[in-house]
Amino acid sequence: MDIEQAKNDPTSIFNTPQDVLQNNELSIDDKIFILHQWEYDELEKSKADEENMPDLRSEKPNLLRQIHLCLEQLQHHSKDNNET
Repeated sequence: MDIEQAKNDPTSIFNTPQDVLQNNELSIDDKIFILHQWEYDELEKSKADEENMPDLRSEKPNLLRQIHLCLEQLQHHSKDNNET
C-alpha cells in the first residue's frame, strides 16, 4: 500500500473509514491523518453540492459520521495507550 497516496486520496485506497481503522500497516497517527483528510474531502464535496456544483463521486450521507466514529475510536485508543 502506498501510504502517501492514502494520505492524499483516501478513497483511492480504502472503501470505507472502517477499512482505515482495521488496517494493520498504518500507525495510529497515519490513520488519524488519513481520516482527517477524508473528512476534509467530504466537506469540500458538500460545499460544491451547496454551490450547485454536484460531484457525482459523493458518498453516502452518513460517511462523515462514520469518519467521526472511527476518529473517536482512535483517539480513545491513543489516550488509553498514553495512560499506561
